[in-house]
Amino acid sequence: MSEPIQIEIDVEGGMVQAVKAPPGVLVKVNDYDVEGIERDLKTDVDGHEYVERFFEGTGDWDG
Repeated sequence: MSEPIQIEIDVEGGMVQAVKAPPGVLVKVNDYDVEGIERDLKTDVDGHEYVERFFEGTGDWDG
């Protein structure tokens, strides 16, 4: 059995600061703290607004 893929997400003050994931792994973060944001908003199946942010794994901390 292979080892599970590990993804680390650094959150500070409610915001994603950096992501560490293996190369080739795409990490999608849905940020629901959208007060004051007017563009790039999406709505989930429950009607809650969020902003999508994507990080591509490099094996190092990327923000």
